[in-house]
Amino acid sequence: MNKKYKKIIVISSVAIGLTSFAVKLLLFYYFMSISPQQANPMTGQIYTLNNHGYIFYVTKAQNLWQDILWYAFFAFAIGGGLLEVRWKTIRNIFDEIPKDLKIK
Repeated sequence: MNKKYKKIIVISSVAIGLTSFAVKLLLFYYFMSISPQQANPMTGQIYTLNNHGYIFYVTKAQNLWQDILWYAFFAFAIGGGLLEVRWKTIRNIFDEIPKDLKIK
């Protein structure tokens, strides 16, 4: 595989991971603002989410989206990081420091 394609895969993977984390945070705070603080079985808001002691209840679908985005963050961000360690596609600026300027 060409180094150009490897770099595209690494950058895309990390970007997808970070985007899923940002969307997860946005949805979390949105759900926190619209969800009740008491369980409501009539609407299906029985799944607990906790923000540093502020407990609120969401539906099964909302809870599932939170979980999917959290796992996607880890899978893509860590996967992209591991591929970068293996393929070394992104330039490391610390390797380009002249020998006389490096700390011994």
